Amino acid sequence: MVAQASIAEADVLSDVIKEYYCMSGEKVDMAKSQVIYGVNIRPRQRRLIKRALKVEETHCPIKYLEVFIGMKRLPHSLSSIHYWKEQGIN
Repeated sequence: MVAQASIAEADVLSDVIKEYYCMSGEKVDMAKSQVIYGVNIRPRQRRLIKRALKVEETHCPIKYLEVFIGMKRLPHSLSSIHYWKEQGIN
């Protein structure tokens, strides 16, 4: 999910997750969840959101379902299958 980096938005996100659980019966494992902040988010704001959501911070790129997320576009020469195989990335 994408949200503004504020305590109010963290509370809304928390409510959405609780509502999801109530409606589906599936609990979101917050211990396995992570948050990625934009570069302009102050450290204090990061700590408050982390505390409100009880999630850890991570940095880009991340791998989700075997797909890298948050990578910058690569130069054409680096986008070849040979480069990725050399790096051991499938």
